[in-house]
Amino acid sequence: MQQDALATLLGRVVRLADAPNVRSVVLLGSLARGKGGPWSDIDLERWVANEDESGDAFPRYVDGRLLMINTVSVGHVRAELRSARKAIWAVPAYRAMRVLIDRFGDAAAIRQAVEGFEWRSVAEDAQRFVRLTAAKCAEYVHKIRAGTNERDEFSALHAARALSSKCLEAVAVARGTFISTENEYFGVVSEAAGPSWTLAFRASLGLGGTHDAFAQAAAACRLYAETARLVADELDDETNSIVATALALVAG
Repeated sequence: MQQDALATLLGRVVRLADAPNVRSVVLLGSLARGKGGPWSDIDLERWVANEDESGDAFPRYVDGRLLMINTVSVGHVRAELRSARKAIWAVPAYRAMRVLIDRFGDAAAIRQAVEGFEWRSVAEDAQRFVRLTAAKCAEYVHKIRAGTNERDEFSALHAARALSSKCLEAVAVARGTFISTENEYFGVVSEAAGPSWTLAFRASLGLGGTHDAFAQAAAACRLYAETARLVADELDDETNSIVATALALVAG
């Protein structure tokens, strides 16, 4: 998109996003990174002082572009940088943001914070998240076992998709993998995890040559086992016991 056309478009959408209670408005996503294509939406985030003013505005089209406006508090933005699960998305997003309004210097302060961000500041939170996620995944293994026994394809497939998603997130956080865009989520985590995990992940999505729901559910359980192996350094004895017990149910 030509810079003059983008500037004109942003001038229009800023007027739509601005309000008396707005402290900052920033552009995120591919347009902020200078990589927007014809299908890229306009991803605006406006920051307010109070959490109770947060929310998503109803999407609309402006000059053929889908406009998404998300309203969050400044405190919420800062909290994202203290959460490992949120930081893998927030840090690259705010490093690339284009500041459109910054009445009180909030955006400048956040930019400074993300430029100096170090993973060690959330390392303990990351470990807690990975352990909790690995333990909670046992629930989906039980659902897969039940769905398989009852020959309920939809139940087994739903649990398999949820389990795959949780495994993906656990590996991303365990590896401290920053995600610049949702479009690259699968790719960058697979690169960080390595070929063995990636093969298991693809199979869990039905990309291993099978379209059978129960085979895909079994593949999700193998991904769970591979994920536990990959993040073993983050797990404690209690979590390992939960994982092993859940997987033994499938093997049985």
